[in-house]
Amino acid sequence: MSHWVRARLAEKNKDEDEAEREYRAAIQASHGGARAWLNLAGFYRHTGRVDAMEQALLMLETTPLDHPGALVDGASILIRSGHDPALATRLLHRYLDSANTVEEAPVFKAHLLMGEIYEKQADRARAAEQYRAALALAHTYRPAQEALRRVS
Repeated sequence: MSHWVRARLAEKNKDEDEAEREYRAAIQASHGGARAWLNLAGFYRHTGRVDAMEQALLMLETTPLDHPGALVDGASILIRSGHDPALATRLLHRYLDSANTVEEAPVFKAHLLMGEIYEKQADRARAAEQYRAALALAHTYRPAQEALRRVS
């Protein structure tokens, strides 16, 4: 955690080299933990280093799941930035297939994100299926309701 705090302070002080060193030190200290890789990916996204962001997010596919919600957050970063939908799909599948889902990354949100991927690929049927899965878990989840209307 101390490395993450130092990285954030370095970012705030516009010292990108120090911030990157601290994010990487956090990865080492966490033995390659998912949250640490996600934090590095977020840093790269904010600094416009999209290729490095994607490389950091690739690590979430195989890294120990010390923080399972990082998979959903990583997929969200990819979807929002419009990069590598295949990786986003794999991260979401890894999360949904695991027994380690967490409240901070609700399963219905993962289904919504999966639906968004399919919708962007013009696969309305699969998108609708994912939105319905989200609504089966959270009947009043407005983003899934609106998304389902959009693709229906």
